[in-house]
Amino acid sequence: MSAGTQAYGPRYANWGWRVLSSLIDTLVFYLPLLLVFVGVNALGMVDAEGDPDGPVANLVVGVAAALALGFAVVNRIVLDGRGQSVGRRLTGTRLVSLRNGTPIGAGRAALRNLCHVLDSIPLDIGYLMPLFTKERQTLADMVMRTVVVRVRS
Repeated sequence: MSAGTQAYGPRYANWGWRVLSSLIDTLVFYLPLLLVFVGVNALGMVDAEGDPDGPVANLVVGVAAALALGFAVVNRIVLDGRGQSVGRRLTGTRLVSLRNGTPIGAGRAALRNLCHVLDSIPLDIGYLMPLFTKERQTLADMVMRTVVVRVRS
């Protein structure tokens, strides 16, 4: 029996856990960038419009942006492909294959992230679908045949 399943089947993660997980993943991406921008601003390394000014400021912001992007790729593709991004780990949820309950791997996780475009059309309704679908899936989950399950209470 795989993680997140019980004798009667998987415990699909409700919409609230999914949203919280996504918010955490978003925060761990943007918060360090925000702190870098605040620091650059506090040190007066900005021009009149508030943009980084000078080679040091541009280097600091560029390095921070590259690290944040690298972390996002690792978090949303590699870790999610293994079942748990940072947000999923903290919320006790796991992304798995609907077919066999195992992690989907980095390739399918990358494709699933691309499929989230479908969740935005129309009016982000796909992101609300876990509220009323049997297996609590978004459109991207349906296309990729994935589910998010609870792995702890």
